[in-house]
Amino acid sequence: MKHQSITSVIGNTPLVALDLSKHGLGEYIVYAKCEFLNPFGSVKDRLVMGLIEPHIDDIKKHNKTIVESSSGNTAKAIAAYAWLHGLQSKTITNRINIPEQRAILTLLGIRVEELPWYGECPDLDDPDNPIAQVQKIVDLDPTQYFCPQQYTNSDNPGYHAKTTGQEIVNDLDRVDWFIWFLWTCGSSYGAGQTIKKHNPSAKIIGVVSHEWQVIPWWRTAIETRETSAFHMDFYDYIQTVSIDEALDANLALIRQHGLLVWPTTGWNFAALLTYLREHTPPAGSVFVFIACDRCEWYISYYRKYRPSWFGIETKEETFDHIADDDVQCSWDDAEKKILTNVYHVIDMRWNMAYKLGHHPKAINIPAEILDDLLRQWWWLPKDAKIIIICRVGTQSINVAKKLRTLGYEARSIKNGWRGRK
Repeated sequence: MKHQSITSVIGNTPLVALDLSKHGLGEYIVYAKCEFLNPFGSVKDRLVMGLIEPHIDDIKKHNKTIVESSSGNTAKAIAAYAWLHGLQSKTITNRINIPEQRAILTLLGIRVEELPWYGECPDLDDPDNPIAQVQKIVDLDPTQYFCPQQYTNSDNPGYHAKTTGQEIVNDLDRVDWFIWFLWTCGSSYGAGQTIKKHNPSAKIIGVVSHEWQVIPWWRTAIETRETSAFHMDFYDYIQTVSIDEALDANLALIRQHGLLVWPTTGWNFAALLTYLREHTPPAGSVFVFIACDRCEWYISYYRKYRPSWFGIETKEETFDHIADDDVQCSWDDAEKKILTNVYHVIDMRWNMAYKLGHHPKAINIPAEILDDLLRQWWWLPKDAKIIIICRVGTQSINVAKKLRTLGYEARSIKNGWRGRK
């Protein structure tokens, strides 16, 4: 099949049937919409056609730089598309988490401006967040820059309604359930609208992560409010998935179904399996989930969190020799210790939770960043005294125990931030 341009290959991705009898759920019909087969590697390839292509003549006429806030798939697609038209591109991001992502962005030649890390998901109320910084640049010189505004542009869900969703209903007689993780929410909302129009009884499942887990590019239920395309009443069910569940489902897709996808797809598949086991919809129900992007750009992430997949033996660290009571303290005791001004207070909740309320003496080091620091090095002197706060007091116990083994006087606040009076 001949194509005049690589962009003409974007979209019309295949629907692949999965045999769920491998998971003891053979009575259901399940398809993966293989967006990872788009030419630049993800569902975000559609963004360049829906939000940039309609304006390309004006962009080229004024030689504008295409700028957006992205540390991953959107930046890759924009960079590749920009070069096809002889244009420059730029991304402003608060963190590029994966070395392979940084390498491919460098290879693609996109200019990367990195801001200090404030959390995985942008806070749209923060005047210093990456999205706001992009808008400031465009506002200062709109003749020099073009921004597709993926988080707020109504054309985002509109384009997915016309393409992604329409492709699905064209290929299937009916869809009973549609599953997609919530990020910009434009894709799930747009495609879901077309599916519901085709079958008004179809149900839409939005997928989010646990609020205490910091996972690259994944939103918690609270963080979904940060994108204008999220409409709570549109979703029939919001399914929460942990990183362990997502990675296990990701490996199943790779090894049992031949889909070389990254955990965002595992996230969707885990949500599907959990929902089927907990709610048992009618046999013969048709489910479609999105297979978002490829796995090759995330090998270092897999090696870090699942070294056994690569034959690397690791010894799980346990702290059974340290009792919980030995590291826990009440809020009253913690306040007394903090008043001595000799304790460092670390709040390991995700950024938005910290912004909504925190102890005035606490600094915010989200769980994943704190975990990296504990794996590699620690910046406090050995005589430092530390108090750790998490959401409910469960994660902070292990961190406090870890710090104890490293020689620090460390305490975890019992019941976490939730237990504060």
